[in-house]
Amino acid sequence: MTENDAYLSITLNMTDPIEVRNLARLFVAIDDQFRRHIEDTHPDLKGEVKIYIREIKSGSLIADIIPIVGAAILYMEAYVVVTGFAKKLKEIIAPYIAGQKKDSASKKDIDNVVDLCKTVAHDKDGEANIESVRYSRDGEKRNLEIKFGTPEARRAIATAKAHIEELNMTDSSEHERVLMVFERSSIKDISVGKSSGERVIIEDIDQKSRPLIYASDLAERQIKHVIRNSDDNIFKKGFIVDAHVQMRKEKIVAYRVTNLHQIIDIDDDDEDGSSIDEKFDMR
Repeated sequence: MTENDAYLSITLNMTDPIEVRNLARLFVAIDDQFRRHIEDTHPDLKGEVKIYIREIKSGSLIADIIPIVGAAILYMEAYVVVTGFAKKLKEIIAPYIAGQKKDSASKKDIDNVVDLCKTVAHDKDGEANIESVRYSRDGEKRNLEIKFGTPEARRAIATAKAHIEELNMTDSSEHERVLMVFERSSIKDISVGKSSGERVIIEDIDQKSRPLIYASDLAERQIKHVIRNSDDNIFKKGFIVDAHVQMRKEKIVAYRVTNLHQIIDIDDDDEDGSSIDEKFDMR
């Protein structure tokens, strides 16, 4: 198994010359999404796994993008990284291409959608194909992940810009490493970006309980693991989290939790602030 056993192939079939700035933004958007994908799915590999353009071929513009996994190859095969990332890209782009917003998308995600689609949108009759490619004993295997043309790209950009305007109407502020306790919890899985039906209190921000929204799949899985598997009373546990305060018309409407750092027993005298991996086997 080598580092180049799998890669992402981007083909741009264009009728007009490509503006260099738009093409550069496309690759930067892919890099942004890749880094966030690694942070969310394999935080222990943050900084170790990077992507590079291996080759840009003539004719239709074809860019082969490979993950350089280095020492991380001991933990996973390259194709796992590639296929997981391709799925992430598809989940982000597909709704906007269809003229729908993605509720859990961050402003950065939406900006990336615009940059990914801009090159095709500016062409009279352009088309983009994104494929995951894997080598096997039977040869090269390709899987078409995303395909869109000029009309879809323009629709995606219009939808993304409207979504950004909507988000700008709702102010939010970020708080790092604040103590969160549950007033109402649930063992059910919740989609990222959706209201969980749970209510929490973050006294550093406000004394009242507010709806909880998981803004990170990793944070949702970690917290749900504790709720389902802890023998202790969940309402006597404190969660040290990073949270966005979502506001509308100067009123707090929800907390969006992006990261879980620690769990503490809030009734214990020796609140040692043990890390989540020390208290629960979640690796």
